[in-house]
Amino acid sequence: MKFGLLVSMPYLLGIALLLGGCAGPRLSDKAAASGSDTEFVRLSRLARTAYHRGSLVQAEALYRQAHRRARALDTAAELADACYNLAAVLMALGRTDDAKPLLDEAEAECRRAGQTPTDVWLVKAKLAAAEHQSAGALHWIEAVNNSTQASPAQREEAALLQGEIACDQHDVAQARAQLEAARQRMASANPLRAASIERLSGRVALLEGQAAEAGAAFDREAEFCSRAGQKRAMAHALARAGDAYAKAGDARSAVERTYRATRSLFAQGDLPAALPLLARARQTAVLAGDAALAQRLESLADEIERASH
Repeated sequence: MKFGLLVSMPYLLGIALLLGGCAGPRLSDKAAASGSDTEFVRLSRLARTAYHRGSLVQAEALYRQAHRRARALDTAAELADACYNLAAVLMALGRTDDAKPLLDEAEAECRRAGQTPTDVWLVKAKLAAAEHQSAGALHWIEAVNNSTQASPAQREEAALLQGEIACDQHDVAQARAQLEAARQRMASANPLRAASIERLSGRVALLEGQAAEAGAAFDREAEFCSRAGQKRAMAHALARAGDAYAKAGDARSAVERTYRATRSLFAQGDLPAALPLLARARQTAVLAGDAALAQRLESLADEIERASH
């Protein structure tokens, strides 16, 4: 079933650096687009709007209603869509244990509808990677690669994920090979996919000891995420760029990227993510030799401190 991979999954950023990053997300709307049940369509469209507006709690509530409606109707296509989308929202909220049974239900309903659950396999692979279960992740990646129904975009996603797993395992040769495979399979000029490729490129560069090159790749990732409207993923990409530039000995670039990441996360209301970055930026600022940048950083620190009380 070709849902068009949705999931943003920000909790993967520290592990597989995928689903949220800027590696998704698009909700499935095939069943809703078919218009087979007007109430299911209404709920699904409202939920989709809430999700893209960043109102994840509202999106969850609406998708739960759509899920109940689809179960009552017992129509396989609608139920597969509803399960997948509700799981995706739960994953974006970091509730992976709640999402897993829904993905199993989505897979079963795809099969009942006579469709191949390729996108569900990709999400299961990413969840396994997030939980350090590389064997499980590679199992689902192999299922995608062996499927005659997998699209070029889905094969690209599989290569990117396999490359991220290789980076986690410090397998430079395999990571580089999967990066090249993903570039060759790139199905479109989608900024989300381009961001994922730049992220993997940056990780490979770090493994190869090319920290400045990695910083430039993460800068490009941040730009693509910004174009796609993925603010949180953009901020995390900037933070990765800051870390890479610090490793390269470019203190000013490191502070500037980390400052921007902190500012963005603070503006998004994510103080728990912003505070460690602020501390990191202030620590590095003493090496940057840029008084104006240091002043902007301290002004931001004062603003954050006022907001936290």
